[in-house]
This record gives sequence, structure tokens and C-alpha cells, in this order.
Amino acid sequence: MISLELPVPPSANRWWRNVNGRTIKSKEARAYLNRLRVRADGFYYAGDVCVQIVWYRKDRRGDLDKRIPIILDVLQGITYVNDKQVWALEARREEDKANPRVEVVVMSKAEWEGKALGSPLDHAEHDPTEDSGRAEMVDEGVCSGLSQAVTG
Repeated sequence: MISLELPVPPSANRWWRNVNGRTIKSKEARAYLNRLRVRADGFYYAGDVCVQIVWYRKDRRGDLDKRIPIILDVLQGITYVNDKQVWALEARREEDKANPRVEVVVMSKAEWEGKALGSPLDHAEHDPTEDSGRAEMVDEGVCSGLSQAVTG
């Protein structure tokens, strides 16, 4: 299992630029990726992975669904080879004005199948019974372990 705490990436609106009819990553996006890749230890998964994301935003702006593809793109070459390896995904957002960040846990499908800790979205601060309308990307409990300490 790989646990990371990342700085908040640029928004989707600032991630891509159109230059001479081609869509490319912006200068800001490339700088963010380069900064993270310098910190990467060179280990990444080759098979199916489970990704858990908690985005702690500074204020009540920004959509979680717009951040997910950016974060998955960022993790390519750091925790897995290609984001097409993502077998399961869980994501949520929280507010933390003092320490905005993205906490990510990536584990192989085999690692997940060896665990029975439940979903990281089911913890003391979050009661899924209160979210009768919550849309699930995957079955409850597909990924586990996000409640463990996240280090970068």
C-alpha cells in the first residue's frame, strides 16, 4: 500500500491549455507534476489498483468530480503506470482552511482482497446512513485503509 499526502493540484480549468490547436498540460500543471515526481521513490503497481482520495479544500469552492481525473493523472508514474489500472475508486472532500491537501492511498487489488477493514468513507466523522442519496462509485468497502496515517 502506498499512502501519500499531496499539495492540492491546480484546478481542471488551469490544468489544460490549447496551443496551436493542440491540448497540452499547462505550465502550472507540468511544474506541479515535476515537483511530485522528484519526491517519488520509483515504486509503482503494474496491475489493478484501488485508489482512495480525500481532498481537504481551503474553502467551499471547487467540485470533487473535477479534481478526480487530475489526481488520477498526477498519480501516473508515481504510484501506478497508467490510470487505466484503476479498478476501484473512492473519493470525498472535506474542509481544512489551515492545511489544504489531498490524501491518497493506493493499493493493489490483491492487497485489498487480503483486507477486511471496511470502507475508508465509513469512519467516526462520516455516517453513511445519513447519506441516503449518496452516489457510490463502487460497492461499499471496496477500498480500505485511508483512515491510517498518510505520509508524504
